Amino acid sequence: MALCLVAGLATSAVSAQGQGLWARVPTADDFRAFFPDGTEMPADGEAILRCAVLRDGALANCVVISETPARAGFGKVALTLAPKFRASPEGIRKMRGVATIPVRFRNQGPPGS
Repeated sequence: MALCLVAGLATSAVSAQGQGLWARVPTADDFRAFFPDGTEMPADGEAILRCAVLRDGALANCVVISETPARAGFGKVALTLAPKFRASPEGIRKMRGVATIPVRFRNQGPPGS
């Protein structure tokens, strides 16, 4: 089972990274580190985080504000990935100290399919 991570800013349908709000987001390898053995998980899921955006672009005090499906573990993984995000200078300015970040998990099927 191959899974992918998609992250964006909740206020826009366009990728937050594409808007230049993020200098760094978690990579596929960061995500795979949590599921090295193909752990059984629902095909799709999402966790929404709310975090403080610090002056250096790091996130702090992140909390899960929702998780779908409930209790599937996506919130816990999203929280652990939060330190991998870094807001760009433009992102720091636009987010004004708070980011709401949907982290979507999508089952892409077996590698090579």
